[in-house]
Amino acid sequence: MDEIAYSHLQVCINYGMDEEKYWLNTLAENMRFEQGYKWRLQTKAQFDYALANLIGVSCARMMSKDVEFPAIEDVYDGIFEKEEEQVTELQEQEIATQNSVNRFMEFALKHNAMMRKEEGNKT
Repeated sequence: MDEIAYSHLQVCINYGMDEEKYWLNTLAENMRFEQGYKWRLQTKAQFDYALANLIGVSCARMMSKDVEFPAIEDVYDGIFEKEEEQVTELQEQEIATQNSVNRFMEFALKHNAMMRKEEGNKT
């Protein structure tokens, strides 16, 4: 058990945790700290990679007018929603509203026809 604790000690110190805090935490807390730090590093690396790609695209745009700058939704996938998805949701709401209006109009027309028929039978 001590071997595991000491092997994680150096990793946590390298990630910025002081030794006293390491020994006050449980092994599970220290391992979660390591996993969280690795996740933050991976996320930062992904953003750095995307930024490097954007710099390359910008350089390519200077050389050729055919190169288009990608939309932010394409570069940072998962952070921004694509406009198409937002438009689709709006269109779905409009369709649902129109369907409700159409159903109500159908009901109103049937009701009015029925009322006219009853009035015709009374006279």
